[in-house]
Amino acid sequence: MENKNSKKIIITLVAIMAIILIVVLGYFVMIKLEQNKVENKIEEIFNNLKSNEDNSAKQEVLDEIKSNAELEDTENNAIDYVVLLDKLNYSIVKNEVNFNDAKVVLDVTNKNMKKILGNYLVKAFNLAMANVFSPTYSEEETNEVLANYIKELVDSDEIENVTTQVTLYMKKIDGEWIIKDDSKKELLRAILPGFVEAVNEMNNSFDESAE
Repeated sequence: MENKNSKKIIITLVAIMAIILIVVLGYFVMIKLEQNKVENKIEEIFNNLKSNEDNSAKQEVLDEIKSNAELEDTENNAIDYVVLLDKLNYSIVKNEVNFNDAKVVLDVTNKNMKKILGNYLVKAFNLAMANVFSPTYSEEETNEVLANYIKELVDSDEIENVTTQVTLYMKKIDGEWIIKDDSKKELLRAILPGFVEAVNEMNNSFDESAE
């Protein structure tokens, strides 16, 4: 009788341990699945940014660039913002998921946009000055020259890469992972390192010279 009771206790304990193990394994499997979904979402975002086709992710970034970098209209039209994303890359350093929230640390790499913009503006100024004294290019031709030049800068090995570590806070809404608004500006600065700062410095210098 005592042996039967002992066996029942052992069986019960084994069953309880099995249930606990299944629950724990289920939890980790679920977390891993959500981590994969987060990583797939980030990959989708960067693929869209580098895509040759128009999409909402790219348009959102381009709109954010233009709202943070108030260039003159003629310069703004000449800059091909999409080309600035050609060398964009990233790697995931850390991916922490907890049901409906995630914290992802990325290393985002792109060309030094501050140097590219500086060289671009010098080129644009030189073309403008040359046209003043001896009209050589139409506005359309000038924009084409500048567009080709900025692509050369992006492709040039003389312009170094800049890697920025950025922490993204994400949340799951209706089953889909999205980046929280507070993280989007930080991501933008990492995507185009030095771009907004260079434009702000340029605008400040123009304001000071106008005073």
